Amino acid sequence: MGVATFARFRLIMPSQKGNATFTRGVVASEEVQSSRRWALARKRTGFLAVLVAAAISVIPAGGGPVPIARTALAAGCTKHLAYQDAQLLSAQKGGRERWITRTLSASDWAVGGFASEVLWVGTDNSQADTDWVEIGMTQGWQYTNTYQLYSAHGHNGGAIYDEAALASPPALGTTVTFTVRDYSSVVANSYIAEATWGSSSYRATWWSGHRVGTVDYSGGLEATCQTSQVDRTYVSLNQFQSNSGTYVTVGVGAQHNLPGTPSGIAWCSQPVTFRYWQNSAIPTGTCG
Repeated sequence: MGVATFARFRLIMPSQKGNATFTRGVVASEEVQSSRRWALARKRTGFLAVLVAAAISVIPAGGGPVPIARTALAAGCTKHLAYQDAQLLSAQKGGRERWITRTLSASDWAVGGFASEVLWVGTDNSQADTDWVEIGMTQGWQYTNTYQLYSAHGHNGGAIYDEAALASPPALGTTVTFTVRDYSSVVANSYIAEATWGSSSYRATWWSGHRVGTVDYSGGLEATCQTSQVDRTYVSLNQFQSNSGTYVTVGVGAQHNLPGTPSGIAWCSQPVTFRYWQNSAIPTGTCG
């Protein structure tokens, strides 16, 4: 396919998209380490052509970000995604998944690459690669070889995109519940991204400009190079938040592995629990 180039949109908030204003907020117990505007945007729509490279942007007179630089994916690298996708029968209010955090390594971190375990949740009655909020763990952050808990959001397939680091990530081997849900009862037109583990550990941030309506959510790995590692990750809880606020185990789901080996994904109890991996040091044929 040759060497692909990828535009980077830097979002300086608040910015305008039509009549909507997009901002990120903190909740009382959140520890925000930094807001990231510099590295490769992570989202599954980017399989063929949407990794985002670093650049400072300029806010034009009409408002909103503009792309001003391009760069190439790391030499010899191919982006990989392995994820489960749940298409809901009607619009709901969010999704959540639980997994044990595993060893990640990003061979291309020095050029902004990453390897990550992610929950993506669609908003605005859109697919989770069109309008979404995400949360997960990543190795490779802001051009550093850092293990990081993070959240991000996007609109219009990533034309508007931003992400933020959450401080004090859970240790490797920790069972963490990741949730993205409607937060409009507190902040109008917003979704909140949350991570909880242990008896009291909690990190969260909310993103405004997202209207309630989740018709699609996904969970899986994303790695910007095929030589990176995501140890086999077992998703033991896979649910959507209903309009009544309760959590419901999904009854639908499809799996995708793009472009293929060395990443992989398989059901454990179809279509409820599953596992995914890339160059895993943990045997991939088991669940748990």
